[in-house]
Amino acid sequence: MKAWIFPGQGSQTRGMGEKLFARFPEIIAQADDILGYSLTNLCLNDPDGLLARTDYTQPALYAVGALSVMARRADGETEPDFVAGHSLGEYVAFYAAGAFDFATGLRLVRERGRLMSQAREGGMLAVVGIDMAEITRILRAEGLGEIDIANLNAPAQTVLSGPRTEIDKAALIFQDREIMAVPLNVSAAFHSRLMRSAAAEFGGFLADLPFQAPNIPVIANVTASPAGVDPSAIRDLLTRQIDHSVQWLDSIHYMRARGVEELIEVGPGTVLTRLTTQIVKQPIPDAVARRARDDTVPPAPIAAVRPPEADGIPLTPAPVTSSVPTGTKAAQRLGSEAFHTAHNTRYAYMAGGMYRGVASPELVIALGRAGFLGCLGAGGMPLPDLQAAIATIRTALPSDAPWAVNVLANPDDPDAEMDVVDLLLRENVTLAEASAFLRLTPPVVRFRFSGARRGADGHPRMKNRVIAKLSRPEVAEPFMRAAPPDIIDWLVADGHLSEEEAWCAAHAPVAEDITVEADSGGHTDQGSSFTLLPAMSALRDRICRETGFDHIRLGAAGGIGTPQAIAAALLLGADYVVTGSINQCTVEAATSDAVKDILEGLGVADFAYAPAGDMFELGARVQVVRKGVFFPGRANRLYDIYRNHDAIEDIPPAIRRQLEERFFGRTLDALWQEVRAYLAANRPDVLAQAESNPKTRMAQLFRWYFHHSSQLALSGDPDGKLDYQIHSGPALGSFNAWAEDTPFKTWRQRPAADMAVALMDEAAAYLAARLNVLTSMEFSGEDHADSSHHDRERDPAGAVRLRS
Repeated sequence: MKAWIFPGQGSQTRGMGEKLFARFPEIIAQADDILGYSLTNLCLNDPDGLLARTDYTQPALYAVGALSVMARRADGETEPDFVAGHSLGEYVAFYAAGAFDFATGLRLVRERGRLMSQAREGGMLAVVGIDMAEITRILRAEGLGEIDIANLNAPAQTVLSGPRTEIDKAALIFQDREIMAVPLNVSAAFHSRLMRSAAAEFGGFLADLPFQAPNIPVIANVTASPAGVDPSAIRDLLTRQIDHSVQWLDSIHYMRARGVEELIEVGPGTVLTRLTTQIVKQPIPDAVARRARDDTVPPAPIAAVRPPEADGIPLTPAPVTSSVPTGTKAAQRLGSEAFHTAHNTRYAYMAGGMYRGVASPELVIALGRAGFLGCLGAGGMPLPDLQAAIATIRTALPSDAPWAVNVLANPDDPDAEMDVVDLLLRENVTLAEASAFLRLTPPVVRFRFSGARRGADGHPRMKNRVIAKLSRPEVAEPFMRAAPPDIIDWLVADGHLSEEEAWCAAHAPVAEDITVEADSGGHTDQGSSFTLLPAMSALRDRICRETGFDHIRLGAAGGIGTPQAIAAALLLGADYVVTGSINQCTVEAATSDAVKDILEGLGVADFAYAPAGDMFELGARVQVVRKGVFFPGRANRLYDIYRNHDAIEDIPPAIRRQLEERFFGRTLDALWQEVRAYLAANRPDVLAQAESNPKTRMAQLFRWYFHHSSQLALSGDPDGKLDYQIHSGPALGSFNAWAEDTPFKTWRQRPAADMAVALMDEAAAYLAARLNVLTSMEFSGEDHADSSHHDRERDPAGAVRLRS
């Protein structure tokens, strides 16, 4: 397999296309007529120095790229299996794939160049030598929140875009750290939020031009995935490309994962060839490999990348599967019709967001296609990764498909919580799952009521919805009510809500769906559904009587792993059910195969409680895997040491030696230097506290173990298996027992949507069977000698009552 890749702005040179113009005189005449000037004179001579201007560069590069495609085809070259283009080059890719003809593409890029050349706000900065994660940490530590990632070009080459003052400040910061940072000679902050108005105008222009379904897969810049064949989706991708990141690094990784044999740069220059040579030296990220496996084209044999003038580097293909299961009508009738209507689901079933992207885009997409509500696990994800994941989901699913993004409480760093909400609002995400909250926070209120308006009937109309996953009635109550005045006032004063949005916030519940979280994997209060659901139901009913709200639904989470558990939750009054732990052991979950191998062998007693790393000092707990790992014991030991000592220096030498040798694998002094460097780059406020307070310093040292143990599990590091931190609960053990004699026995045969359909189908059948048994039982009215049995009789009104 091979791919053609097309360069973007920056590859233009005087003299480009010299051997092409004479071969296609009719095309050149057509181009001159559309542009109103001589394309040949511009490219070969550039007498007025216009080739460097965006409004001239873009038509010229597109034309030369398209002519290069024509020449290759005229010369009999075989067609590529994929095409992709960097920024402007994406238009050549769509032309090569047959999405539009030459003239339409030229009109598109002429308008794109015009709009981009008129933009005058902001600047761009190329950062070389460090990866995106490190760049993001530095920007956040320095408070440069207005800067966006414009281009992810290579493992150690990233282009930033944003307001000129922040870009200039960032350049100085990187230079002070001896990191190469080069300001780009551009007129504006391309591929950033500052281009939003240009993108909107360009989207209107696109609507009037003809598009066809591509006949070659085009890897889209915004998603690093195939653009598909729907013309409206392609228009949307090209519109969003103007104010979104170019995901070039993952685009190349994706084609590698699909088994591409050759990557051939088509057009002027070798910029992409140089980037490709860097990229193929890196392993394919797990998330990209999983996305490739979701596709339907069979893998190709291992081969090599061939830049235009050099043979190259071995590539690794990936296997692929795809299907969309459907269930029974009875299963689709379970739960609340209002839940179906609100979220456009076929089933009253949701998969909760598992942190650090374990609830992956692939899992959300698979569930959404089958009519289930899946939630992306955004907790702990870097914002650029989250933005890319959202783009992947949006591109893969129909516009009305159900999906949500998790917003995880962050009491340590409220600004980070607001940053996630900022991104969700920018990306027009309309459904968020709020989880692990101990109180209602301003970011949640802001998300819920941004875009709200007062309807003609005088009632509030909300654009966004919140599903709040909570485990305590006293925490749930503020989510069931209108937002508190102090939060509303703060959001208005800070410019986050308009007066009309504030009015809506005072007259509607913060959340219309409350997921009642019982004893679940991860953060848990160890509650029981049999007590929590009735208590939450009584609270909901009281609040609705007091406020007049009549549309607050309750879901059940924690312990949902079998059809019988689903049936019990629905009989307790749940409007919908939420699964969690069982989804971590699916094909689509973004955790390591090593973790999944552990999970599929667990029983209901193989779990334990440990301190929560993100709330370590508070003593909050998480439920984790116990069998086969030391993490729960070691984590609890760390918390006991923290509770009983005021400083590292107070820890007895024998215990300190144990920590260094068994827990951390280094001295506490060496570990502190590592932790200190991280805090200096990311949380200087916390570092200041740690250096002035020995107890805080100890907590930060111990928190390292929790981050480290999570990373070991996610990566599947075989040397660190005993320290794996795996959030999960007994629902998975129950599911494993149920699945023992089914096709779901191994995780490699557990597609999330197929599991969900099977669970809901059997829950419907189980409910029907049990209700049939209960309603068909007849009693004589006489007491039985066996006191363990109950008689049932009907009173004259038909009500059922039990007596013993």
